[in-house]
Amino acid sequence: MANLVDRGNPYLMTLRGMVASEGGLQLVLGGKLTGAIRASGGTSPQDGVIAGAGAAALK
Repeated sequence: MANLVDRGNPYLMTLRGMVASEGGLQLVLGGKLTGAIRASGGTSPQDGVIAGAGAAALK
């Protein structure tokens, strides 16, 4: 998320009901959204790494 904001997309920070965090990832199977995975408790980058590891383990 931070990368998108840094690249000139600050509107992402104003989406109603949205919280900017790296810890949430979509799970896509066969080109279809099948679920999501979320990690929290660390820093935003740490949460992103953990969520990515969890998503990778499901492949």
